[in-house]
Amino acid sequence: MDQNGFLNPPIQTIDETSELNRLILNAIKTECRQFLRSDLVSIFFRGSQLIDSYKSDFDIVVIVRTGSNINSKDLTNRLDQKLRRNFFHISSFDSVVISLSELETSRKLQFILKVLSIRVYGEPLELKISGFRPSRELIFNLPNVEEKFSIINDLLINQKSSDTKKIINYFVKYLMRAAYELVLEREMKFTRDIPICQDVFSKYYPHYKDISLDIMQYYNLNNVNVKEFVKDSKKFCSILLNELEKINDKHEQYQHPNN
Repeated sequence: MDQNGFLNPPIQTIDETSELNRLILNAIKTECRQFLRSDLVSIFFRGSQLIDSYKSDFDIVVIVRTGSNINSKDLTNRLDQKLRRNFFHISSFDSVVISLSELETSRKLQFILKVLSIRVYGEPLELKISGFRPSRELIFNLPNVEEKFSIINDLLINQKSSDTKKIINYFVKYLMRAAYELVLEREMKFTRDIPICQDVFSKYYPHYKDISLDIMQYYNLNNVNVKEFVKDSKKFCSILLNELEKINDKHEQYQHPNN
């Protein structure tokens, strides 16, 4: 376990010797500099993996000095049009623009930069951010499982996407990481590895082990029964939200014991 409480630390380096990576990085840097000019501070890739020989989504966090007149959607559209036209490896693209003042006041944003992202341009802001211990403020997925399920359900049931396997894989990872967030404070370790998430969750909630394994079996599975997956994932979402409510109630009682 590392100093940030990681079971398996995310990758912190980037292979800039790859010609493809160099081309994509340079294109992003150029567009951001032209669009943001002197307001640009740093660019981070969010996630633990960059481009390989297959299609991948691509997310960046852009830090700016003020951010008062900058729209994330405008930057995303600009980059999306230019990059996807030139690089078929990019299946989807998203950017988030954050001002320095927002970063200074949000531990969640600081965590994203220091632990879940890789800086590829600009000032080394991650070095100025203090270390983290797993806590409630680092819960990202769990509160939004119901909303995510609604989106996934719509995509799958109404066949709004041809890439069913990719959508299911994404939601399996989302659910397992959400499940792990239920035990994050008790474990005092952070991980995004989904088999570890499932295994640790099951140790704390053995009565939900079977349903968590049912969800895991859909990962990378060909010819998935979509209706069964939707039914199982809906059930698991309800379980997670019910358990989260219990934890929140206990936390509220601890914070206000006389109420």
